[in-house]
Amino acid sequence: MSYKKNLKKFLIILIAVCAAFSALSLSGCFNGGNDEHTHKYEAVSERAATCTDDGFIKYRCSVCYDTYIKTLPALKHDYKEKNISAATCLAEGKITYECSRCGKVKTETAYADHAAAEDATWIYEEAEDGVHYKLCKWCGTKVDEEKHKFTVTTLVEGNCLTDGEYEYACVCGYSFTKITLGEHDYEVDKTVEPTCETGRLEYKHCLRCGDTCVVETAPKLDHHVYEAHICVYCERDMLSDYFEEFTERGNSDKSLINVESEDELICLMDYVLAYEVISDQSKNKGKQFRLTYDYDGTSSVYFNEVLTKKTAYSYALVINTYSPVIGSDWFGIGIPSNDVLNEKTANSITCNDGVYEQEFLAEVDSALYTDGADKRSSDFTDFKYKNRKYEMNVSSSNSLYYALSHGYKPIAKEGSDAEKVLIAAENVLKKIVNDDMSDVNKLWEIYKWTGKNVRYDYGAVTYTNGKPAGTNYTLQAWFAESVFFNGSGICDSISKAFGILAGIEDIVCVQTVGNSHAWNKVLVDADKDGVKEWYVVDPTYANLKTGSGDKANELFTAAYFMITDEEKSKTDPSTNSKDAVAGTDFNIYKNINYKSGGDSSTDLYASDLTEASKILDYYKDYYKLKYRTVKTPVILEFACDKSVNSTELGIRISSRFGSVSYVKLEYKSAYVILIILNV
Repeated sequence: MSYKKNLKKFLIILIAVCAAFSALSLSGCFNGGNDEHTHKYEAVSERAATCTDDGFIKYRCSVCYDTYIKTLPALKHDYKEKNISAATCLAEGKITYECSRCGKVKTETAYADHAAAEDATWIYEEAEDGVHYKLCKWCGTKVDEEKHKFTVTTLVEGNCLTDGEYEYACVCGYSFTKITLGEHDYEVDKTVEPTCETGRLEYKHCLRCGDTCVVETAPKLDHHVYEAHICVYCERDMLSDYFEEFTERGNSDKSLINVESEDELICLMDYVLAYEVISDQSKNKGKQFRLTYDYDGTSSVYFNEVLTKKTAYSYALVINTYSPVIGSDWFGIGIPSNDVLNEKTANSITCNDGVYEQEFLAEVDSALYTDGADKRSSDFTDFKYKNRKYEMNVSSSNSLYYALSHGYKPIAKEGSDAEKVLIAAENVLKKIVNDDMSDVNKLWEIYKWTGKNVRYDYGAVTYTNGKPAGTNYTLQAWFAESVFFNGSGICDSISKAFGILAGIEDIVCVQTVGNSHAWNKVLVDADKDGVKEWYVVDPTYANLKTGSGDKANELFTAAYFMITDEEKSKTDPSTNSKDAVAGTDFNIYKNINYKSGGDSSTDLYASDLTEASKILDYYKDYYKLKYRTVKTPVILEFACDKSVNSTELGIRISSRFGSVSYVKLEYKSAYVILIILNV
C-alpha cells in the first residue's frame, strides 16, 4: 500500500518538473545547452542599398551566436530637373534630369498644345448666337472657343400684352439689351389635315396667358375626297360635277362626252340612272348620249363589261337601259322616265285567277313567323333609312330604288311616283315587320308578302315579244308601281319592289340579272357571328308556276329564300355577281319550327322518314283544324333529305291526305315537297 502511494507522488513530481522545464525553454535559449537567456542581437556587418542594388544588415546573438540577415531594398533613382528647353505648339521641348545619388542623367521630349497667355482678353462676335475665343500666344490660333453664355437681367418685366426690356451679358464682355414685344408664347395642341374646304389647321394655346388661336399652315385641297359619290368633307355629290356637262351636251343631237377612266364611266352611268337623264330613243328619234372610249384604246366590248356590272353594291346599276348603240369610237345610251310611261297597256294579260294560295306558313309556330297583324302603329314614321347621312332627291320609282340600294336617304318629290311608292311600301312594312325583328326575319316577312300579294304578269311579257326595243317601258308591269298598286309585275319590277322594302329597313339589297331574269342579293348576318354575308333571294320565284293553259297555277314556296349563287345558277346563271358573291349556306326550312307532341318544337326539314311522318301528321291536324269548314286550296310545304325513299314518302302522304298531287323541287342536297290539297 505504501509502495503505491510513493509511486503516485513520484509521478506527480516528474510531471511538474517537465512542465517547468518546457516553460523555461520557450522563454529563452540555453547557454552552452545549460543556461536559459533572451537573444541579444547586434549588427556585425552591413552593405548600403544603392539606386539599383539591394543592401543588407547581418545580426548575431551575443549569447548564443544565432544570426539572421535583413534586406535593404534598392533606393531607385532620385531624378531632379537639371535643364529645361521649353516646348511650344510649334516646336518640341527637352527636359534633362540627374539622379541626386548616383548622378545618372536622362532626357525627355516635351510637347505643348495651343494656349492663350494668362492676361489674354476675349475676342467675341457681336451677335446673340455668336461665339467668343482667345488667341494662342505662340501661333495666333483660336483657343477656348464657345458660344455666348448669357446672364439675363430684367430691366423692365414684359408679358403677352406689354413690351419687356432685358440685358444679356456674357463672360467675354459682350452684352446687349433686348426689347421683347408683347406677344403670346403659343404651343400647338392639335393639327387637322387639310380638306377641300379648309387648309391644314393648327390649334394653339398660349403657355403664359392661356389665349387660344387657330392658324392655317397649309392650303386646302384642290380636289374632293369621295365616298359613295359623296365628298367626306363637304358632302358634295360627285354626280353633280357632271350635271352641267350632261345638261348642256345632252340637248344636242349625237353629243359626245369624253370618258377618261373606268371610275368616271361608272360615275356617269350612276348619274344617268340616278337623275333619269331622258333619251328620245323611246320615241324612235335616235337621239342619245354618246360616250367616247378612246381613253385607253380598248374596244366597245370593254364598255359592255362595265355597263353589265348591275349587281355590285358599289358599281353603277345600269338597269332599264336600252341596248347600247355602238359607233366607231363612241357608245350611245338612253334611259326613259316612267313619270310619263306609267299606264298599264290594255293588251297586258293577267295570269289565271285560279291561283292556289299557300297559307300553312301563317300558322307555323316559328321564330321567323308573323301573322300579318299590325306590327307598328299606323302613324309610325321612324324607318331606319331616315338615319342615313347622305340624301338624294328622287321623283320616280327607279330613282327611289337606286337611292335605297346605294345607301342614300331618298327625298321624294311631292306628288311624284317616288313619293307614292314610298308611302305604299312604308304602309306594307307597318303591317308585316317590327323593330324587334332581325334583318333575316324582316326579309322573310317581305318575301312572304311579295309571294302572297304579287302575281307574275305573263301577259306583259308575251305582249313585248317581237316588239321594238323599249316597248317594255311602256308597260307599268316593268315598274315598282305595278307591284304596290296592281298586285302584279314581272321579275324586274318585283325585284325592285323587294329592294325598296328592304332598303327602307336599311338592309343592303341589290338587284342582279342573268338569263333574262332579275332577282336580289341581300347582305345580312344570318348566323349571328358578327359578319355579314351575301345571299340570293328571288321574290319572283316565291310563286312557282305549275301546269299550263287554263290550269296554270302559282304555288308559294320558300325554296328561293336566302340561297347561294351556285344553287341559283341551276335555274338562272348570272354573269355579273363577282362583286357580291353569295356562297354561305342558309336553310330556311331548318329555321321554321312547329309544335309537335306537346311543347316539343320541330323544324320543317326531315332527315329521314320518321321526321317526315311527324311533319305530315302535323299538317294533317293543321289542315283539319283550319279548313274543315272552308273549301280552300292549300299548299303544304317541307323539305326532306334526298336519302328519304320517294316511294315510301308518297305512301305516307297518301295515307294521310288521300289521292293528292305534289311537286318535288331540287333544294341543296334535299328536296322540297309541295303538297297540293284541293278541298
